[in-house]
Amino acid sequence: MLGYAEEELIHLGVGDIHPKEALGHVQAEFEALVRGEKKSTEVPCLRKDGTVFDVSIGVSGITIDGRECLLGFFTDITERKQAEEALHNSESRWKFALEGAGDGLWDWNIPGNTVFFTRQWKAMLGYEEHEIGSSLDEWSKRIHPDDIAAAMADVQRHFRGETNFYQNEHRVLCKDGTYKWIMDRGKIIERSPDGKPLRMIGTHVDITDRKQAEEKINNAMKQAEAANMAKSEFLSNMSHEIRTP
Repeated sequence: MLGYAEEELIHLGVGDIHPKEALGHVQAEFEALVRGEKKSTEVPCLRKDGTVFDVSIGVSGITIDGRECLLGFFTDITERKQAEEALHNSESRWKFALEGAGDGLWDWNIPGNTVFFTRQWKAMLGYEEHEIGSSLDEWSKRIHPDDIAAAMADVQRHFRGETNFYQNEHRVLCKDGTYKWIMDRGKIIERSPDGKPLRMIGTHVDITDRKQAEEKINNAMKQAEAANMAKSEFLSNMSHEIRTP
């Protein structure tokens, strides 16, 4: 693992197989292992060729010829560390993209009925981060009474597998007492072996401007339709009067 032959390795000390800048940390970790304060730790190691990689060190006590000793197990965790870093970078980019676009993000632990709401989710409704907890009713109790039934019905349809994703438009109460129209989208990303939903993530998008624009268009169309009906009725009456002697 370190690139040394056995006859080379047995003459090396701790300072030879760990980066110099990490020796203080490594020494503290080894002392904690010896005192029994830890059963394992992760530290950087130094190969013979000068490259650095991460290892997990686990220890257990054994007796050899009447002496109490520690048996250590070194495991190369380079691939795991790389996977963790890639996942962290991916999640960071995803969160940045969502919040940069002004969207809120939520992550629902369904069995525990707890939800992680991002800062942007809370800010969209006018709240500071500490003013919103992590229970599901932080969302459900703010939905307009006329919209809650349809929203929950769409959630249940997705739970039953009737839809590929959850989507619903509803009004949500803001801190200042006004309502905003929200487009809520989500998808179950984890189920139990028997198919029960375990985790669902989604986005929370403010569509108030769009809904207000739609309402104006609908009102204009209704007015135009009413005007056309009045015009048709007027022309019909005029035609009748003209034909009547």
